[in-house]
Amino acid sequence: MMKRIISILLLLTAAFGVQAQSTSPRYIAYGTQDASSISFGQAIFSDVASATIDTMYLYPRHQQVNVSLTVHDSCVLKLQSLAGCYQNDHLFLYITNPAQSGVLRLNGNFIVSTGSSAISLTANKHCLFEWWFDGINWVEVSRNLNY
Repeated sequence: MMKRIISILLLLTAAFGVQAQSTSPRYIAYGTQDASSISFGQAIFSDVASATIDTMYLYPRHQQVNVSLTVHDSCVLKLQSLAGCYQNDHLFLYITNPAQSGVLRLNGNFIVSTGSSAISLTANKHCLFEWWFDGINWVEVSRNLNY
């Protein structure tokens, strides 16, 4: 009888277990290719300080991709492929620039509002960019530079 009670309690605990708060995103890691990753993706990149210009390769394959990039000096964000990109996809880029100023160069099918693919970054500031895929290019929708 006691074994039955313990078994029932364990089943109820497993079925209605308490969920702790989570500090990770609701969606799965960037680049995972199962059905749960179709809509959202996340990529986290970090430039290596004092290195030659680092190149970060981006493969946006989701309807919305959130990219976090830490730039220590200068780096290139290269759009490696358009395979998996569909019209109306969105790409959000959040840049953190630590103690020194730097330059981010965009390489690939990016259309930027200023016409220049080199973006100057101010020390200890952040930047936000949003791009929309028009079927051929990633077109800049908005930017909040060095806030």
